[in-house]
Amino acid sequence: MVAGLPSPSGADNFTSLQIIPLVYHRRKMSTAPVNPKVLKEQVLKVRGVSENNLKNLDLEILHDRFTVITGVSGSGKSTLAFDTIYAEGGRRYIETFSPYTRQFLDRLHRPELDSIEGVRPALALEQRNRTTSSRSTVGTVTEINDYLKILWAHLGALSCSGCGKQIVKDTPSKIAKSINSEGLLGDSEATLVCFPLRPTGDATTTSLIRTLQAEGFLRFYCTKTNSVLRLDSIEAGSKIFNDSSEILIVVDRITLTQTTVSDKATRQKQERLVSSIIQAYLFSHGRCKIIGIARSRQPQFFSFIESLSCADCDLHFKEPKPSLFSFNSPLGACDKCHGFGQILELDPSLIVPDPRKSIENGAIACWNTNATSAKLRQLKEFCREQDIDTKTPWKSLTKGEKALVLEGDPSTKRGYPGVFGWFKRLERKRHKMHVRVLLSRYRSEVICPGCNGARLTSAALLYTVHGHTIPDIWKMPLSTASEFFSSLSKTYPNDPVFSIALDEVLGRINYLVEIGLSYLTLDRNSRTLSGGESQRVNLTSILGARLVNTLLVLDEPTIGLHPRDTDRLLHSLRALQTRGNSVLVVEHDPDVIRAADEVIDIGPHAGERGGEVIYQGPVSGLEKCKESLTGQYFTGALAPTKKREVVTDS
Repeated sequence: MVAGLPSPSGADNFTSLQIIPLVYHRRKMSTAPVNPKVLKEQVLKVRGVSENNLKNLDLEILHDRFTVITGVSGSGKSTLAFDTIYAEGGRRYIETFSPYTRQFLDRLHRPELDSIEGVRPALALEQRNRTTSSRSTVGTVTEINDYLKILWAHLGALSCSGCGKQIVKDTPSKIAKSINSEGLLGDSEATLVCFPLRPTGDATTTSLIRTLQAEGFLRFYCTKTNSVLRLDSIEAGSKIFNDSSEILIVVDRITLTQTTVSDKATRQKQERLVSSIIQAYLFSHGRCKIIGIARSRQPQFFSFIESLSCADCDLHFKEPKPSLFSFNSPLGACDKCHGFGQILELDPSLIVPDPRKSIENGAIACWNTNATSAKLRQLKEFCREQDIDTKTPWKSLTKGEKALVLEGDPSTKRGYPGVFGWFKRLERKRHKMHVRVLLSRYRSEVICPGCNGARLTSAALLYTVHGHTIPDIWKMPLSTASEFFSSLSKTYPNDPVFSIALDEVLGRINYLVEIGLSYLTLDRNSRTLSGGESQRVNLTSILGARLVNTLLVLDEPTIGLHPRDTDRLLHSLRALQTRGNSVLVVEHDPDVIRAADEVIDIGPHAGERGGEVIYQGPVSGLEKCKESLTGQYFTGALAPTKKREVVTDS
């Protein structure tokens, strides 16, 4: 998924980050200054722009440059950058799509201009946060969550929910290695490879023996006598599973000697052991039992399961697919809150907004209307039966009395349902608009009791990486998360899947830390971000997308940014420009203006007195332009005006 486009679940459909074009080219980029004698395709030519207050402007802007549009507020900077250049670039790109595709995209208006040439696919970051979805978080916007899903699916350690033991797939090679190299069976004189057989119905000795012998099995292990018996030694018609619910059929008997791994006989026995385990798995649907027999002690039993299961607790677990760790996927979302982390429940403080009132004086707010007067009379009758004083303030009632009023008591004469019971009946009429409005008035968000706010299903919370579940990482401040993943990079240095995903995670987190957002967490809801925070978070996804040959338009990216972090932001914008992108920034900050390759000053004043290009060229020439107010501030000829004192009549 590319940043800014709707995710599969529709969680991050941002209009503030509108990516119209996605053009990828593999070519060597040069950071050298652009030659003025460039090809036509490397110049953006705009002719006769009359949008809003712009006065028939003619402009030529070099591509692959860092260009700043400045001027007084209201002079027409945003009109030129967003309503003209970006709008026309986006509109032309959308026109190349089929009519079916265009119906799903935002329509951009046609700006008032004579012609525009050399416009690149455009991408806009406005100084607004229009996110309304509760599913959208910092992690989903920056796509960090997408890479975390891969990490947890690839590296997550599964713990049994019953006994807490770590669960791994018992592959035949791992089992053979633990028996031979790790000495799992100790000094056992013989090793039996068996598979458990659980007969169904009224299976008798005769039918089982014939079936097993037809498959080539001749012996089984008797748990009652701790000995190996032949199948044909059992009397016909007897039940061979009286003493146990399962029968251990012997696949092979191997004598494992303590010799070196390089010994030829040991290698042959290793291969034989692996082959026997595979056969046991085949006939028992992925189950195997290894028995170590020694004369000096009791036999040792070890159970193995090929799937992700706990042999001791007989529990089965889901495969760690990436979608299991996504709250936007039905596979990973909590069943109770559906991935939101919160649910709406009736709030007693909204039902009784003023606890100083009594029931007689209207303490139950939802029953103070003519339509609910019958419910209020029923409540008063119930209170008389239960000896609850309806003239006593609500706050003075006991907890038991409050519970009776809210929860009701069906065992009473008329079966008083309580306030909660009344709301429960209203749930059946949710198809009516006025009922939904009424329910929303008396509900508030509470943390989901099913996942405790983690948003994920309980199966996903069983997987950990270095002791942390994925919601633990979401709740970490980005500065702490950066330290965690930096230390994690030393653990799996040669894993290609891990390295690629970790590089993406670290790169995006470190960028957010560098531009002053180290205090954010990945589970922070996007709609709670300020305009400046939202723009910088969205810029992270653009950097991660590694776009080239794109026109990036930003609206005052330094707003809300501490001056000490401006250099870090400029470094990021320069990184976009040196990749082969055109960066067009609307900005007032002098540090950003001085860092630009070219400055376009719109003015001289706001509104009707603006809309003209006062200066276009390098920053050094801006100070020499006497008509430019920005240049006069740079030279010190003009100083920022002080706030006038408010004079009041005495």
